[in-house]
Amino acid sequence: MQKKTIEGEEQLHAALRPNLLAWLKADKGVEVESLQECIATGSGSSCNVKSWRSQVGSESSQYKFTPASRDQLLPLFLPSISDRNKLPALYFACPMQNEALRLHDYMTLFFVLSPAQIEAGNSYKGQKFFGNSPYGQFFFHGGKPGFLSGGGVRELDTVASSGNFYLLTYRLHRNSVEIKMNGQSWGPRITSDTNGNNNDAAFAVRMSDNAALSLGNVKPICDTNAFQGRIAEVMVYDTILTDTQVRDVETYLQQKWWDAPFDISDTGATPDGDITEVPADTREDTAAAEANDAIKNEQTALDSTSTAAVKDTNLIEIHDDNEPQDEDDLEAATQPPLQSEETKESMSPPEPVTFDPEYVFDWTPSQELLAAKAEKAATLGVDLTVEWAKAVKERVDAIRGFQFGGDVLRAYIRSRKEELLALRQELFG
Repeated sequence: MQKKTIEGEEQLHAALRPNLLAWLKADKGVEVESLQECIATGSGSSCNVKSWRSQVGSESSQYKFTPASRDQLLPLFLPSISDRNKLPALYFACPMQNEALRLHDYMTLFFVLSPAQIEAGNSYKGQKFFGNSPYGQFFFHGGKPGFLSGGGVRELDTVASSGNFYLLTYRLHRNSVEIKMNGQSWGPRITSDTNGNNNDAAFAVRMSDNAALSLGNVKPICDTNAFQGRIAEVMVYDTILTDTQVRDVETYLQQKWWDAPFDISDTGATPDGDITEVPADTREDTAAAEANDAIKNEQTALDSTSTAAVKDTNLIEIHDDNEPQDEDDLEAATQPPLQSEETKESMSPPEPVTFDPEYVFDWTPSQELLAAKAEKAATLGVDLTVEWAKAVKERVDAIRGFQFGGDVLRAYIRSRKEELLALRQELFG
């Protein structure tokens, strides 16, 4: 893979490397199952990502992100993006994690990424791409770049669209956050509530001390909020960079990934740079056609070999000459009532309902099954038929709006299929 020479890269290294804590770049430090096969095919399990290592500092080896779970879809390495100077990127459907890197206030962060899923309104589905939970979340909220910490959500009043690449810049101060997109002006720093009352403690930038920092989500799990899309570069500075320093980094990234001055009209973004306060409680035609065909083809049992399964051999490291929920979901611990031995012996758990994994997108619950689950529906306070139909529609719509084809699309469909299989077992099993 030919390395693109970036004007000012050496100067950037010399001037800003001392404060650069972690630097993930898809053109270096990515480890995949089989580089040669991945480059030859551009897709498939050979492009499964095993790790993504930071490229700065003596501690770069410990700032290595690995898949959060082997039982999930692994990120896919995309060797060449035609509209991004033929540079590589990683496609995320489930997160990676690192247990050494810690976030805090007084930091500056840069992200080059492309969301594949944007849902308008009060939605985070497929849009959380970095951080901790419940505090320290980086995400798109209905397409708006945002951050969750003390004082609730802070977001830029600029709406991104799916399929486009964006450069997001964050400056985390002690009690405020600045955000901008594609080199635009900073939005205002909000340090007071809607009544104009300043409260440093309430608006303090807080980071939850999770066991691991997540990339591709804010938790090391593959839930519905996990980022769906491409991530190409992440830069984390252990200081507040000046405006001049920020422009230097943005210029470097812009030359590398855009090769021309930013044109917001080409990105589908609404050019408005204000930051808004949100309460804390709160395709292409060919791709669509291919998605419809792929959905039909995926109405068979899940592959016997999961895309998450990888071999421990023939792993090649890629070099550049050849990567809210407002609160944690907490479940109250309860003790079961004491039972006599006779009661225990007389009790036998009901046989779990099992389902054929085929044709899950077409499956509907029978009247007999709904009658058997009437008590569960009453307990949950929902109509199980409506809930199931809604879940299927959401995933079919997401697949039809997906921006990629080939193996990346098939992996995406398998992920949505696995979600439906799990939900069906939860609701009707």
